[in-house]
Amino acid sequence: MKSKQLGLIAAAVVGLVATAGVAWKLRPVDRGEAAVPNGSATLDVTGMHCDGCAGGLTSELRRVPGVCSAEVSLTNRTAVVAYDTNRVQTAALLKAVSEAGFEGRLR
Repeated sequence: MKSKQLGLIAAAVVGLVATAGVAWKLRPVDRGEAAVPNGSATLDVTGMHCDGCAGGLTSELRRVPGVCSAEVSLTNRTAVVAYDTNRVQTAALLKAVSEAGFEGRLR
């Protein structure tokens, strides 16, 4: 009985792996070019109260497609962002700041 159950489990695992492999092959692959930092912006940010705020904003800015790096300073109340000007406009950076719950202004 146990060998029959193991056989069924093995067949199920093989089926899942095969199905996952097919799904993976059918999924579109993002072959976009890597972002090249050819621009930078310094944003004055208000509304941050702790390191968690700064860390959350850093993460939000880094998620913007075309952003290469983002460094947020709680002490200076600034965000310095390096980005690919062909892929990002400063309005997208300000929108990310707003969506993170803060107010930003381009310096």
